Amino acid sequence: NSGWGTSHIIIYADEIDINSINLGQQAKLEIHPYTLGKKIIFHSNSITASSSSTMIVYSGDYYTNSFSIPGSSDVSSIKAGDENQEDNFYINGDFAPGNNPGINSDGNDGNFGDLPPQNFRMFINGDLNTGGGGTTFNALVYVEGKAILGSPTYINGALSSGNDIIIHNNSKFYWDDRIGDSDIGPCRTIS
Repeated sequence: NSGWGTSHIIIYADEIDINSINLGQQAKLEIHPYTLGKKIIFHSNSITASSSSTMIVYSGDYYTNSFSIPGSSDVSSIKAGDENQEDNFYINGDFAPGNNPGINSDGNDGNFGDLPPQNFRMFINGDLNTGGGGTTFNALVYVEGKAILGSPTYINGALSSGNDIIIHNNSKFYWDDRIGDSDIGPCRTIS
């Protein structure tokens, strides 16, 4: 979907190796395993979302060199398919989402929803710089570089950084008891 208009794309695959994914306005992309119970292995050079697109992922390891999310409306830009999915999302570089996107949430402005944050792990092999405006993470986030949280950014889960964490006005962190002793480990280089 390269322009306006609703499109709903469903992919069934155990392994995906694609150069780029560009989601148009109001596009919804779901990625399911082809083999029931198997984890998806996903590789891409870049993923580009629109301000109103949603990517729904099922259990797997998702690798990309670039993930671009512009300022968005009150939507979840990427989220797990349901509470039973365990997703590892690796970005080999900086991640700078625009204002307002929801990451594994029901929207922005702290609208976390019911998905367990410990099941959605983001590994950013670079810096994180959120645009603020209500950007919402419902995840465990590890940043190799520095993390700069715009005003406001909401995190339900955890944030760890190999460098400075800079928190601007009105940002909020919420601990979720379901996290327990989760270990999010080191970033990995994508080849």
